[in-house]
Amino acid sequence: MSIIRNLRAVARLLAMIGATAVLFVPLQIGIVLTRGSIRWRTWVGRWWSRAMARCLGLHTTVTGTPPSGAFILVSNHISYVDVAVIGQHLDLVFVAMAELGRAPVISSVIAGSGTIFINRKSRRDAKRVSDAMEEVLRADRGVALFPESTSSAGDDVLPFKSALLDGAARSGRPVHFAVIRYKQEGVAWWGDIDPRKQFRELLQMPRIDATIDFAGAVTANDRKELAQKLWTEIRSRVVTKQREAHPPN
Repeated sequence: MSIIRNLRAVARLLAMIGATAVLFVPLQIGIVLTRGSIRWRTWVGRWWSRAMARCLGLHTTVTGTPPSGAFILVSNHISYVDVAVIGQHLDLVFVAMAELGRAPVISSVIAGSGTIFINRKSRRDAKRVSDAMEEVLRADRGVALFPESTSSAGDDVLPFKSALLDGAARSGRPVHFAVIRYKQEGVAWWGDIDPRKQFRELLQMPRIDATIDFAGAVTANDRKELAQKLWTEIRSRVVTKQREAHPPN
């Protein structure tokens, strides 16, 4: 069985690298022809997410109504697989930690698809990121972010940071929220888990079953209040499902 699992992992890794390489060429050509159009970048990002989902054996069930046009979407954050779960269904760019911009192989497509990188060690960087988010919204495309600022085990939701929600609060823009869940254990990447070991085990899984629930939107005139409302909505759904899956004795 270990041989089969290892062969599966190698095949999937090669498929991911191949799909990324294939998309890299039209991405760069399109960026030149469209002068860096956000619409083109998000289109390629969506197809890359679909390709990664297929390579990983990811099967996603969607409930609720996904947002469209110009929108901000927040979600709980369990794994880097979350990007494929969300990205395959929506035309958007992600706000991601700056470290991903230095990741080998995939960084070219991640950056080229319009991802907005944030330096989590610099409080001042939030203003630059907020301005970049507004540029995407003006292009009638969406922005997705994970306000926990890190991933968790999936059985609860960490407190939300509010800095990147300031623009939405000031403008009164509704912020959509979604809840992600995985059927299999081992998908979550959090805490001190070795990323290389976890990624290898992820590639070895026969399949990954995910659910994303587009559950609605909230508004608030204060960014901290907005963050609290979103956290409450998402956490209540996560905790409820957790109790249903593991009822007390």
